[in-house]
Amino acid sequence: MPGIFSLESIAAYAKSVDLFSKLRARFLSRFLSAGAAPGSVLVLKGMSDSQYYDTDQDREYRLESFFFYLFGVEEPDVTGLLEVSTGLPHLFVPRLPVNLGLFLVIQTPEVLFRKYGYQCHYLDEMSAVLSQINPSKIYLNKGTNSDSGVETPSTYVKLPEFDSYEIDENLLYPHLSESRVTKIPEEFEILKRAALAASEAHIEAMKICKPNMMEYQLAATFYHHVQFRYGQTYAFTPIIGSGNNGSVLHYPNKNCNMEDGTMVVSDMGSYVYGFCSDITCSYPVNGVFTHKQAGIYNAVLKANRAVIEAMKPGVDWTDMHILAEKVIIQDLVDIGLLRGNVDEMVEKRVGAIFFPHGLGHFLGMDTHDVGGYSTGHPRHTCPGLKKLRTRRNLEDGMYITVEPGCYFIDFALDQALADPELSRFLVPEKIQEYRGFGGVRIEEDVRVTATGCEVLSKVPRTVPQIEACMRGEDWTLV
Repeated sequence: MPGIFSLESIAAYAKSVDLFSKLRARFLSRFLSAGAAPGSVLVLKGMSDSQYYDTDQDREYRLESFFFYLFGVEEPDVTGLLEVSTGLPHLFVPRLPVNLGLFLVIQTPEVLFRKYGYQCHYLDEMSAVLSQINPSKIYLNKGTNSDSGVETPSTYVKLPEFDSYEIDENLLYPHLSESRVTKIPEEFEILKRAALAASEAHIEAMKICKPNMMEYQLAATFYHHVQFRYGQTYAFTPIIGSGNNGSVLHYPNKNCNMEDGTMVVSDMGSYVYGFCSDITCSYPVNGVFTHKQAGIYNAVLKANRAVIEAMKPGVDWTDMHILAEKVIIQDLVDIGLLRGNVDEMVEKRVGAIFFPHGLGHFLGMDTHDVGGYSTGHPRHTCPGLKKLRTRRNLEDGMYITVEPGCYFIDFALDQALADPELSRFLVPEKIQEYRGFGGVRIEEDVRVTATGCEVLSKVPRTVPQIEACMRGEDWTLV
């Protein structure tokens, strides 16, 4: 049986707890407090089906997160209208030719009403519905992601029917994004199920991993587990980098033979019913750590655990990144790769040579969830820190990844060795020994609680646990 992690059971759970009515009520309370006009409406468009260029082959359909957050509607080409004062939702679908019923399940207002219980209409009835509501204002979801800088064309809809009404394109996006920054308990129940399913799949990939397999076979093992057992899919294109490929942060190919004696960085997450997980495991291809591999791995694990131990509401996320840097730098000093004062190296941004990405990102309906930056926490300008996807203070209900890493990137090392300010901290002959090592990243999915945090991902993390898992033993007993 699929169990509680399956798409069907998660959808049933969401319905049983009225998830989307709770999310709407929570958001509308915030929105009205922010100055939304009484008697107004907001309009969002869900994702449409699309084809590959000049073919009739559909791209894989993915829910549009803002629309799904407020309406919980899975079907494509649906427009949603929400009455701000009453919370009454409306759905609009295009009127399709009836002969398409030979090929498709046509979504009519009657079909959607039976499934969702909302007020449902054809899209060409929008004018009549607006005339009946007579909204004081129409809010549209136009905005720019504060982290990526990407605009939101998929959720921005401006129909000719709106011309008779006052339009506001500024208020909705920031407050809808802010509402998604913290989660309600029912969201965490789904996120936990996604994280546990992905954790299982990572463990299956670890168990099957051995020298001379291809990188893509780990990705295939992960996908088979979450898809076959639970109806889940990839949250994002997997990153499986073995050997020196592990130093490529977003390595895309997965087409190399995994050689004996190398490490592999396995960054994969699952996606189910609009929610994501995102977990990274790093381990030796042959299942046994060398002394050199264990040294780098334990440095990153120590940084990961130091951050998780320190996380709680009110903590500045930039401080957490610097904490992780300090731990890694100290261990690199102990290994003999660096020399000098740790605090001075943090100030000179030596850590960014080995740890060039941000510590983590918000997670939820998107892998890199919205709301990373807010007033009072601008993006940093220094190496490493400018890659942080958020600099906010932690709050109860946030869901964020903790993913420190240590990589031996030839480009970064060459630049640092050529820079007098940085090269004095590096030990060139020792650095040379680690050329081609690749990297290590350890990523957990972490819920911020009122008193600290909770790790929702559950995979082997210590060297003995990983080695036991890869031998096929019960790693939880180690």
